[in-house]
Amino acid sequence: MGWTQIHRLTFGVFVGVAGLFVLGLSGLSTSQAGQEATRDGSPASAESGGGSQAVNLPEGYIAEAPLPEGFPPPSEVGKVVEKQYPLARTYSATGNGAFWICFAYLKTHKHEMTAPVIMNEPKDFPTPAKGFPYGMERMHFVMEKPTMGEVKKDRFIKVADMPAMTVLSIAYQGDLTGEKMNQLEKELRKTLAERPDLVAAGPIRYLGYNSPGIPASKRYSEIQLPVKRAPESTR
Repeated sequence: MGWTQIHRLTFGVFVGVAGLFVLGLSGLSTSQAGQEATRDGSPASAESGGGSQAVNLPEGYIAEAPLPEGFPPPSEVGKVVEKQYPLARTYSATGNGAFWICFAYLKTHKHEMTAPVIMNEPKDFPTPAKGFPYGMERMHFVMEKPTMGEVKKDRFIKVADMPAMTVLSIAYQGDLTGEKMNQLEKELRKTLAERPDLVAAGPIRYLGYNSPGIPASKRYSEIQLPVKRAPESTR
C-alpha cells in the first residue's frame, strides 16, 4: 500500500510540526507541552480545542497541542477500537510544500496548532495527487472549532468541512516505519473482516500527534480505516 512512501512524508511533517512548537504556535506553556500521561494508573488529562472539556489520555502519551473540539483522545496502543469523530473544519494542501502552505495559513489567520495532523490516501490509490509523491492525497490541519473560518478554496489552500465519521483505529507509539504501518493496516482489515456489521467507507488515513522534539520511542500516531454500517441484507 505504499507505506514506506508515507513514512517519508510523516518525517517531513514531524520536522515541520517541530518548527511550530519551537515558535510557540501551539499555544501551550512549557509546563503543558510534553505533558505525559502518568504511569501510576491515573491517566493525565488535557483540554480539547474548545478549551473547556478535559479528556483522559492514554498512558505514556505526551500532549504537545490540544485536541480539536469534540475529537476523541488517542486510543491505547495496539488495540483496534471503533471511534466516532465529529464534523471538523480543516485547512489542507497537497504537493511537496503542503505542510508549509498550511503553516503559513495558520500563522496568517492566527489559528492555534492542534493535534493530530491528518493525512489520507487518495481514493484511487496508488495514484497520488499531482505533485505529491508520497502516496498521500492531502495534509489537513484541524481548526480548533468547526465554526471557525470560512469554507473556501484557492490556488494553494482548501478550507472545508471533514464529515463526521466512524473509524476503526489502532494506535502506535514509537518510530512508525513503513513495515510497521503495513502491519497495523492488516490488523484493521482483519478486525473489519470479523465485523459483519461494518464495511469500509473510505481510504486509510494517518494521524500524527508528536514532533521530532519528542524521542522517537514516545511519538504517538494512529492508523485509521473509515467504516459505516453494513446493509442488513449483507450481514
